[in-house]
Amino acid sequence: MRKMNSIITYTIIGTLFGICFPIGAWILDLIIRDLPLSFASISQLHAENPLHYMIDSAPIFLGLFAMFGGVNQNKARKANKELEHTLDSLNKELKKIPSSTSMPKINMRILMRL
Repeated sequence: MRKMNSIITYTIIGTLFGICFPIGAWILDLIIRDLPLSFASISQLHAENPLHYMIDSAPIFLGLFAMFGGVNQNKARKANKELEHTLDSLNKELKKIPSSTSMPKINMRILMRL
């Protein structure tokens, strides 16, 4: 369930961020042209400046890119869990090895002479 939540969360955030672009472009163009805020005015903006159609697609593409980010986040979480599991296994194996106190002492002076 967490896997799907991450993808949905990233997609929603990307789409909401993308919505800012058309709204900002509409407001700016309405102010510049001194038009009232209405559907007729926004339709007029699109008729006079077709670039608004491209700007209007920003939520779709930013939502898709954010979705891919969510998918990659899930892959990274999965890899992290696998690494943590491996690390736990290695730590358990290390605990099975006798500690250094039970191992024979090595005289470092003798090793330095070699």
